[in-house]
Amino acid sequence: GGPLFKDFSGQKDLLNRTLERRGRNDPGELALSLRGMSLGVQPSIWNRLAGGSIPMMFIAGEQDDRYSKLMGKMAALVPGARLEIIPECGHALHVERPSTYANSIQSFLESLPAT
Repeated sequence: GGPLFKDFSGQKDLLNRTLERRGRNDPGELALSLRGMSLGVQPSIWNRLAGGSIPMMFIAGEQDDRYSKLMGKMAALVPGARLEIIPECGHALHVERPSTYANSIQSFLESLPAT
């Protein structure tokens, strides 16, 4: 695999399962997804983060240098934001560490005031 799969280097079985599952994706649907949802077409919200009043959590894998740095910068702009960096994990943290990922989200949601 290329750079997207470098985080799986020590987990060959997980890499193989992920590649097999992704191989079943429909190429046309993937193209539509990239055209509509890729970072290149999404509007920037950086200038709106500092004024946000909605509770936010930013989460990334420790081994995903690019996104862990971005999440740190974003969290620093949002008053009261939570930053979670999942250890020994790359970009696909929901696949690599599903329990840790789910527990982080659950903990964040449970910390929110009841409405």
